[in-house]
Amino acid sequence: MACLPKRKSPRSYWIDYNYGAFFVTVCTKDKKHYFGHITTNNEINEMLYSTIGQRLEQELSSSDIRHPSIEIPCHIVMPNHFHAIILINDKERFNDNPTIEDRLISRQSPILSNFIGRIKSAVSKFAHEKGYSFEWQKSFHDHAIRDMDDWNRIAEYIENNVNVWEQHDERYEYKSDMNINGIIFDYGGTIDSRGDHWSEIIFRAYVSEGAETDRDSFRKAYVYAERALDGSGIITPDDDFLMTMRKKVSIQFRYLGIDAPSLADAIATRCYEHARENVADSREALSTLAERYPLGIVSNFYGNLRCVLRDFGILHLFRTVVDSTEAGIRKPDPKIFLKAIADMEGCDMPAAVSAGPKYLVVGDSVKNDIIPADSIGCFTALIPGTPWDADRAQPVIPDRTVTIHSLQELPEILPEM
Repeated sequence: MACLPKRKSPRSYWIDYNYGAFFVTVCTKDKKHYFGHITTNNEINEMLYSTIGQRLEQELSSSDIRHPSIEIPCHIVMPNHFHAIILINDKERFNDNPTIEDRLISRQSPILSNFIGRIKSAVSKFAHEKGYSFEWQKSFHDHAIRDMDDWNRIAEYIENNVNVWEQHDERYEYKSDMNINGIIFDYGGTIDSRGDHWSEIIFRAYVSEGAETDRDSFRKAYVYAERALDGSGIITPDDDFLMTMRKKVSIQFRYLGIDAPSLADAIATRCYEHARENVADSREALSTLAERYPLGIVSNFYGNLRCVLRDFGILHLFRTVVDSTEAGIRKPDPKIFLKAIADMEGCDMPAAVSAGPKYLVVGDSVKNDIIPADSIGCFTALIPGTPWDADRAQPVIPDRTVTIHSLQELPEILPEM
C-alpha cells in the first residue's frame, strides 16, 4: 500500500511543546461561524453558544481533568475560533512544581499538537454524530509565552475578546471580493518565521545554545549589529542566509564581549535551519499562488536577498525582488511598494499609484507592511506574531486588513482567477 507523504508540521523545532506556557488560536475552516454568535445588549457583547460551541466549551473547561499534564487557566470560545493559554508540564520528565514564570521555552516534542488534536477530534466527532456540517482549519497558531508581561498582555486580550468582536477581522467568514493583479510579500518575518520578529528568533537561539546574556543586553546588541550592517558592505550580494547570520551574530558577540566563535556559529546555524524549515513550509503555498498571480517581494534587507531566495529554492517564484539596500528606499516608506508594483506592471512609479488597489500586500508588521501598503490603496493581509516592540501599544490595524495565521491560508481565501 502506498504511503501518503507526511505533511510538514508548522510547529517550531527549537521550542519544547512538552513544557511551557503557550497562547494558541484554533480556527474553523473558512472562518465559518460554527460555535455560535455574538449578541449585544445595552452595549455589552455576549457570546451565545451553538450546540457545537457548547461542546467545545465543555472540552476546554474539563481538559485538566482528562489530561494531567495540561492546564488551561484562560480561554475563550468565539463564533469561529478559540483562544487559550495552555500550560504544559510533562510530569514524567519534570518532577518539580514549577511556577508560571518557570514555564518558558526550550526544544521540540508533540504534547501541545497532540492535545489540540484531541480537542479537535472530540468536537468533530460530536458534530458529525449529531449530523452537523463542521470542519476545522488544518493547522493552528501558537506563541510561546516568554514572561509574565507577555502572559498578562495575552490574558487581557483573551478576557476582552468578546467585547472587541466588532474590531476583529476574524469575525468574517472568508468570502473575498478581491480582484487583484498580483501579490507582494514581505520576506523576513513573513515567509521565514511565521510572523515572529527575527530578534525573537535569534534570542531564542541564544537561550537554546546556552549563550550567557539577558534579553535587554541582547536587544542592544541586536540594534548595534543592525546599524553596523546598514550600508556597510559587510554583507555582500553573494552571501546566503547562513553567512548573513554568521556575520550578524559575530557583530552581536563583539558588542556583548563574548569570545566564543563555535557558539556564535551554533546560533547562526540554528537560525538558518529555522528559516530553511519555515521557507520550506511556505513554498507550497507560494508555488500554488504563483500559478494564479504574479508575485513580488519587498523587504528591508542587506543587498543579498536574491542570493537568500535562490539558496532556499524560491527565487524563481517572484517576478520582482525589491531589496531596500539595492532600491535605496526602506519601509515604512510606501514608495518601496510602489516600486514593486511598477516593476510588476511594467510602468513608472507615478503610474503605479493607480495600480495600487489591484495588489495584495502580505506582511507581519503593521507599521512597516500593512499601514504603508494600505495608504496606497492595496489590500493587506497580516500574519501576526511576536513584534520587536511587543511591550508597547501596537498601531491600529486598518479596517480592510485580513488577519491570517499562515501563508497556507491564502490560496483558500483568494478567489480563483
